[in-house]
Amino acid sequence: MASTRIPPPQARDSRDFGQKCAYRENEAEMGRAFAHEFSLGLSTIRSGETRAAAARFSSGPGGPLGLRNPQIRPIQIAVLKCSSRLAASNADRRFVAMLRILTVLFCGAALMSAFSVAHSAEPREALEARLSSDRLGRIESGIYQAGDHISFALDSNGANYLLSFNGVPETFVLHPDSASMGGRVLKYDSGETALQVSGWGALTLYTDADPGGLPAVRTGDFIAPAWPPVSQDEIQNAEQEDASQLGAQDHLTVAFHADWAALAASGQAPAIALDALENVARGIERFCRSAHGHAAFARRVTAVTLAMAGRPTVTLEGKILFVTFNPDLGYEGRASSRSIAFALGMLLSAPKNQS
Repeated sequence: MASTRIPPPQARDSRDFGQKCAYRENEAEMGRAFAHEFSLGLSTIRSGETRAAAARFSSGPGGPLGLRNPQIRPIQIAVLKCSSRLAASNADRRFVAMLRILTVLFCGAALMSAFSVAHSAEPREALEARLSSDRLGRIESGIYQAGDHISFALDSNGANYLLSFNGVPETFVLHPDSASMGGRVLKYDSGETALQVSGWGALTLYTDADPGGLPAVRTGDFIAPAWPPVSQDEIQNAEQEDASQLGAQDHLTVAFHADWAALAASGQAPAIALDALENVARGIERFCRSAHGHAAFARRVTAVTLAMAGRPTVTLEGKILFVTFNPDLGYEGRASSRSIAFALGMLLSAPKNQS
């Protein structure tokens, strides 16, 4: 349509077309930034600057296309003027649309701020308690299957849990601890991880054979059995059997001692004493699986003495290993075989001169 060649557009400085609507919100809070932009936009429209800037743009040197000395037919000039008015009108519409978007965003930010303030009025103790209970993974008592061959039972015991494996006579006490993403970790009394529960309740079992963990699924209900009655003769027979087994399988000479008469006269103490005795024997066998552990135990321990005390402990005096338990605490009153093995590792790790 043009009768002359159009030169490249001449650069124009946007500062020539208005300064009231400037973005200065990079460091401002979201709500304040939107409010500021909205206020600037309204003041710009009311001042007439938008139309004035568009008019200056369209009437500047060379018109909106930056032409110098245009030699264009009248009909073409009319088209260009019409185009400039249309561009100004489009600019106004785009600006108004932008203001509407900013207004919606500002209102949303204001509502979110009001919602946050309303919830902050909730008593701090109640809020913390609710969040604390919500973030812990739910642990359900029952029978579980892990992998293809491991079946185990899990039961609550006060603040702790009881874990027993199918075919294994020992019952372990697990202590819960919080984990990431609202989950929980259940640990043996030795500090090793036994189970991990995700925030949504998925259970993972960790064993010596599968340290990477096996997913476990609940397959049924479980009720922990009560402590069975135990006689003094049963405890003494177990003492002799454990000593014989350690001698035959591990080639260790160990004597077990306890005040069996005192144990027999103390409620459920005989049953817990028998359980503690069996755990000691299993703990010794576990510790002696390594050549270093076997050599250290054979050289430094010749007897095990079982006694009642306020809490379970494992100490070494001379060549006698003293193991205490508290029958009033039930399962939590005696050390597990894992805890016994761990204590032996601590006691026998540094060689000492023996007389």
